[in-house]
Amino acid sequence: MITRLEYGAQGNNPRFIVTNLPGDPTELYEQLYCQRGEAENRIKEVQLDLFGTRASCHRFLANQFRLLLAALACTLMQRLRALFALASARLVALSP
Repeated sequence: MITRLEYGAQGNNPRFIVTNLPGDPTELYEQLYCQRGEAENRIKEVQLDLFGTRASCHRFLANQFRLLLAALACTLMQRLRALFALASARLVALSP
């Protein structure tokens, strides 16, 4: 059993993980458990950002096309955010 006890602005945040995997508990927590949480966050992003739960058309191809357009829009927004952050960083670096 791996335990992690945190205290923050919202109060106590205890976590208990039961595993039969051998190894260092800190590594198991940080490399496996936290990575699993990150994977779940990516799934949640797909469902929310790409409207993955809104497949309301009756035909499969229509739903697939809808998700494809949403994925394209999401990718475009991510690229624009990255370019904007890079441009902002360059402006800050150039300013006296």
